[in-house]
Amino acid sequence: MSTRTSKRDSVCASSDNRLTSKKQRTLDDCAKILVNKFQKHYATNAKEDKLWVKAFSLIAEEYKGIENVIYPGCYIHVTPSFVFPKVVYVDSFRGKKNFMKSFYENETVLNELVYKHSTESRAIVYHQNDYSGNFSEPELSFDMLISLSAGAISKDCQKYLKKGGILFANNDHGDASIASTLKNLELVGAISGNRYCELENEAGVKFLSDRQQLERSFVLKKSGKRISFDQAIQNSKVGRSSWPCKLISPSKEVLGYIFKKVK
Repeated sequence: MSTRTSKRDSVCASSDNRLTSKKQRTLDDCAKILVNKFQKHYATNAKEDKLWVKAFSLIAEEYKGIENVIYPGCYIHVTPSFVFPKVVYVDSFRGKKNFMKSFYENETVLNELVYKHSTESRAIVYHQNDYSGNFSEPELSFDMLISLSAGAISKDCQKYLKKGGILFANNDHGDASIASTLKNLELVGAISGNRYCELENEAGVKFLSDRQQLERSFVLKKSGKRISFDQAIQNSKVGRSSWPCKLISPSKEVLGYIFKKVK
C-alpha cells in the first residue's frame, strides 16, 4: 500500500470520533476519502450502483417481506441498504488504522452514500468479526443472507437465516456450489447479469426461474455428476480458473443464485 493511502487512512481513524454526529452532513476531508473508496469500487453512491440495486430489487419484489438482511464478507458494499430496511454487515478486514470501522461508523459517509438517496428509514449495523466465528446477532433471525465472493458463507452463516429465508450467493468463490449440496437449502432461482461489464448498466439483470437449467451450474464436467460438498469446499479454496472440480456450466452470466432455507 502506498504511503499516500496510509496517511489518508490515518486521518480517517483519528477523525472518527468527531464524525459520528448525525447532525453533521457536510463532507470534510476524511468523509471524502471514505466516500471515494466506495466510488472507486462501485459507483457514485448506492443508488447509482445500478446493477446490484436492480438485482436486490428483483429479489425484494419476488420474495416479499425481506426486512432483516445479513451480509458477511461485505467490505464496504453498502448498496443492499438502498433496497432493504435493515442490513447487518460483517467483515474481519480492518484496513490501515481500522479503516472499515471508520467507514461504517461515519454517519456523514453513510448519509452521502445511502440515507439521503432513500425515501424510507434505513438501519445499518456493522460487526468487525470473522464471519465463521460468533458475533452478537441471534440465530434464525434474518430474512436474507448475502454471500458475494467471500468464501464458504452458506456453510458458516446459514444458522442466522430463518426457516423460509433466502440465501443469495454467487459462485466466484464456490459458495453457491456449497449451498447446492446442503440439504436444508433449496435452489429456487437466480439473478442474471454480468458484473464484469459496465457496473452502472443494469440491462440484462433478470430473475431466472428455470431450476432445471440452473441445476446444470453444479454438475461436474468430467463425470456428469452433481458436485459434492467436499468437492465444492475444494473449489472454494482457490480461484475459479484453478478449480480442481470443473463444472459443465460455470454460469459467468449469473450474478447470484437464490436458495430457500426449507428446514
